[in-house]
Amino acid sequence: GGVTIRLLPWLAMLSTVSLAGLFIYLVSANDLELVGKPSSLGWALYGLSIAVPVLGGLSLVRSAMGSGANVIVRGFAWLNSLAVLGFAGYLYAYGWIGMKLWE
Repeated sequence: GGVTIRLLPWLAMLSTVSLAGLFIYLVSANDLELVGKPSSLGWALYGLSIAVPVLGGLSLVRSAMGSGANVIVRGFAWLNSLAVLGFAGYLYAYGWIGMKLWE
């Protein structure tokens, strides 16, 4: 069924887990200077917050197209995409999509 129907859901889930892990690291570091000014960790948080809905949407589109992939692969890609987009909706509801913490 192609590489992209397997790769895009994996990248979408990886960006979700990376965003959550980076946020937990920043909160547990107890150093507000890490996010209070532009830093590599702040820019990574910003980039990942944009990557989650973009990769989730691309994954959903690719799983809907699904040319040549079997039903199990398409179903897994579809569920993964919905989970990532659900997390992105949660982030959007609280204003975390594209938020620069230093502004």
